[in-house]
Amino acid sequence: MSSAFAAGYSCPAYKKYTSCNAGYYLNGTGAGNSCSSCTGVSFTNYGTDTTTDYSGCTATSQTVSGSISGGGSYTQYQTRTGSRTGTRSKSQTCYRTGGAGGTSGSSACTGMGNCGAWSYGSWSYGACNYTAWANSGARKITCPAGTYWNGSGCASCGTGYYCAGFNSVDESSLLNGYGRKSCTNAPANANYTGSATTNSCAWSCKAGYYGSSVAGSTSCADCGSGNYCTGGTHRATCASTVLASAPIPTNIISVSSGSWLDFNHATSTSDCVCEWYFSDDVRTQYMNQRLCSEGPGGNNYTHYNWCRTGYYATEPLNFNNWYNNCAACTNGPANSTYTSYSTPSQMYAVESNCPWQCNAGFYKNGNSCVACPSAYPYSDAGATSVTQCYSGTKKRAWNGSQIPCAKPSGCATVQCNACSKSTCDYVAYANSAGTGDGEVKSGCTTNNASCNQTVASVTAASGYYVNGVSCPACSGVGDGSYTLSENGNTGGNAQCYKICSRACTQQACPANATCTHGTTSTSGVQYYGGACNAAASTCTMSFECNNGYNLTSGNICAQLCTAGATHLKTGTGVSIPLYSAPQSVPAINVGYNGDVCYGTLATGAASGAFNVKYGGSTYHAVQ
Repeated sequence: MSSAFAAGYSCPAYKKYTSCNAGYYLNGTGAGNSCSSCTGVSFTNYGTDTTTDYSGCTATSQTVSGSISGGGSYTQYQTRTGSRTGTRSKSQTCYRTGGAGGTSGSSACTGMGNCGAWSYGSWSYGACNYTAWANSGARKITCPAGTYWNGSGCASCGTGYYCAGFNSVDESSLLNGYGRKSCTNAPANANYTGSATTNSCAWSCKAGYYGSSVAGSTSCADCGSGNYCTGGTHRATCASTVLASAPIPTNIISVSSGSWLDFNHATSTSDCVCEWYFSDDVRTQYMNQRLCSEGPGGNNYTHYNWCRTGYYATEPLNFNNWYNNCAACTNGPANSTYTSYSTPSQMYAVESNCPWQCNAGFYKNGNSCVACPSAYPYSDAGATSVTQCYSGTKKRAWNGSQIPCAKPSGCATVQCNACSKSTCDYVAYANSAGTGDGEVKSGCTTNNASCNQTVASVTAASGYYVNGVSCPACSGVGDGSYTLSENGNTGGNAQCYKICSRACTQQACPANATCTHGTTSTSGVQYYGGACNAAASTCTMSFECNNGYNLTSGNICAQLCTAGATHLKTGTGVSIPLYSAPQSVPAINVGYNGDVCYGTLATGAASGAFNVKYGGSTYHAVQ
């Protein structure tokens, strides 16, 4: 049989197809069946689409803060993003393309073709999943007034500087020394004695000068000839002197006759030295330097005292000519400075023997001034040993101990944040070999002070709840009745609860009855902000039928007959209640005073009861 003949045709009622070509199936199995094309067999194809949505989860941000050394703080802006997964169902109608010929039923058709368009359901989205918090931008640094940024924290301003403090400055723009400026308010010849938050550092006049004690003084005056000043506002007068007059030779200390020599501006009484001249009948004039209070006279005629600092007398005393000259001393080594004039070792000697000291950055070694080691390149003028050479600013790392944080009151457990202290700055003298640190000159001697850990997280004890890193009492929540909580809880005040009760539900009282209900209740727990979870219960109930009503076997209060008879009594003592309306089918019908009253029947015979046969069945009266 060819498919061209079979397709779309039906056999006569007395014949049937026994097979079909590929792509067709037998439609029916008896006489008169047909070969139908598989292309008419449809089915539904189902699928699911999945997508990731970033727009539905709003990006969030927060600012965290913390402390830094020196009393400062920082804030850090952080962001995070989220995404959610969405799914939707889809379906399409498709048709079969082929099948095994001769097989009965459309289930023989296989293949898929001529599918219609997909039909889509609505997108369904899950919860948003957020990325971890990520730092955004530089930290914002704040240092309090009186401190500045030293590269890693807030440091004390230091003598001679003023630090106003700063608030919320990008760390990336902070250079070492940010926030510190040199004070300029002190007058000449003054030393700073403290720091400030404005250009108003404390200062004091240095020795040899004095400041007026008048409030608002802004200058340091020269101590003045005949006086000495120890610094600040001190100024005192030297002892009395005798004045004389004489000419001044070359390179001799140039002073007016009889005036005071103000060595370094007279810082003490030892600087109160007077120069004066005198003559007698035997010798020409010459100079004698003594304390002015001693006056002229005596035999201490040391003419070499005429010379200035760094000079020596070029000839011994000449009794015929007092114009003895001075020449520059040559005994000092390189990198040194003379500190006074030459003092000969014996009377009338001529010696280049000026006292000297090594310049700053050098130290004395025999009769030479040696440069300080490269790692300790500094020294004050007059250093006499390599151990007086000192370094620039160094840093010493912290090596102290962490002190665990205390458990806050009301908490069951506590977790602490690790802590540490920043490096500290110091300056050290060289050791005797010049190869390492000796004694500390200034700054920290060690950096091993303990640091106190801060609280990271807590769990609350019974009767308390977690609020950040503290554990307040539940008794302070709401109206004060939620006093309980589980030990070790980590939630907020919603963890606080109280014991609650739930009254039983009263049953409906039957009609025509008077009821008495019980008052039992069940116990449960009620969390703050929630409802009581006590189980529901039903109150016990007892009742009595009202007058004129009687409790039936169906446990209802039915009205007794109102015709004047309420019971039917038998000679055997059986009393049958009579009702105004039938309470059973069939019922006992009793005529009385022109009305009908009804007695209740139940199926089956009962001993000692009123039994009735009706319709082939036996019933008994219910009392």
